[in-house]
Amino acid sequence: MLFQPSTNRELLSHRIGAAHNVVFGGFAADQLAIRINHSKPKVICTASCGIEPGKVIPYKPIVDKAISLCVHKPSKVIVYQVRV
Repeated sequence: MLFQPSTNRELLSHRIGAAHNVVFGGFAADQLAIRINHSKPKVICTASCGIEPGKVIPYKPIVDKAISLCVHKPSKVIVYQVRV
């Protein structure tokens, strides 16, 4: 599952042939938890944050909270550190 800002890194899963599920980075933790439970990912790839005009949105805390709400727990979370 990819939960991150729209970037060229999303294309990496296409290049390596990995099955993936892209989830909009604006979801709150409870909505993300629903999607995690539904898709049952083994790995979640996320960014440390997203940068919007005038603000920084921390993604990692959203993912952590979503996982704590889930029945299905992914085995790994990979975080791309965004430089702000």
